Amino acid sequence: MQSSSSIAAVAPIVFLALGIGAVNWIDLARGQKRSSVAYPVSLVITLVLAVWFGLNAANGETHYVFGNMAVIDPMANVLASFCALTLFATLVYTRRYLADRDMYAGEFYMFALFTLGGQVVMITGNNFLVLYLGLELLSLASFERIVRISHEVLHPGRTGIGPAAVRHVDAVRRDRLAGAGQGV
Repeated sequence: MQSSSSIAAVAPIVFLALGIGAVNWIDLARGQKRSSVAYPVSLVITLVLAVWFGLNAANGETHYVFGNMAVIDPMANVLASFCALTLFATLVYTRRYLADRDMYAGEFYMFALFTLGGQVVMITGNNFLVLYLGLELLSLASFERIVRISHEVLHPGRTGIGPAAVRHVDAVRRDRLAGAGQGV
């Protein structure tokens, strides 16, 4: 169990963190009137990570980093590559869904990359504290979505989400009220 101080072992994870920041800042700088470039940037990031993790898995080396808090071995690299490829497929398939519901924004892609980061942190974790940190990163997008829906229910008309999502929340609220009146 040799501890490694090589930054090359964690370079894909650092690249993912920088990619999350880049997607966030690019989307903030573009303004509301222009189309988002977060989608193609996120696709490139996930493909680069899938290949990078795959090449690291083929290398066959095992690294213990951050004071043995994380282990980066071939199995972790294969799993991380699979997660990146799965996110790539998810991003491709959700594009039309998001566009149809006026939710096509960079924040979705930023939170999707956060979930990939949480998955990679959980895969490489070597103790429970790191696993918990990965779980928190993974669930960050869910928390954000719950807060947005709750905010819309409590403050109708004051929201930054698209009109289709507002109609969906209104329909859910009407269904709940109708069900409450029927004793269901």
